[in-house]
Amino acid sequence: MSASVQGLNDVYLGQNAQVPLQDLPRKGPQRHGANILDITQAAVLFEQSHERARRDIEDLRTSYVFADESVARFLSKHRALPSVLSDAVEPLRRFFGTDKIFRLEVSTDEDELRTLYVVVRWTGTAEEAVAAIDRFDDAWWLEHMTPAVSNLSFTCDFA
Repeated sequence: MSASVQGLNDVYLGQNAQVPLQDLPRKGPQRHGANILDITQAAVLFEQSHERARRDIEDLRTSYVFADESVARFLSKHRALPSVLSDAVEPLRRFFGTDKIFRLEVSTDEDELRTLYVVVRWTGTAEEAVAAIDRFDDAWWLEHMTPAVSNLSFTCDFA
């Protein structure tokens, strides 16, 4: 162990060892201020990303009913969800029917964990609903489920 590191360790441990100044580690070169071009480019990229996310969320309103504005806030914080939800529209219609309404709602459990639910308004029997969910899961959802969308769930609500 170098003398400077040992000296710092001794000081930390309260042993008051004296370390010559020339043995102490030196600070690296300091950068004075950020490059204005870097800041401008970062701001532009941030705005473009924010605008794209806003458009993606608005596009979802053509296929889903938002229970309230907490859905849009949730989607803006979980950027992987709008893409998956957009891709899910066709399989949802195929397995549940084109006449069904798909509602998005956010739920918070007792541990403050938040989940986004796609709720299908179902008019058939409970057995038919379970069968439709199972087919949807097997044919599409299990292939698209990733840790990034672990807070997304599909369920049915009975009319």
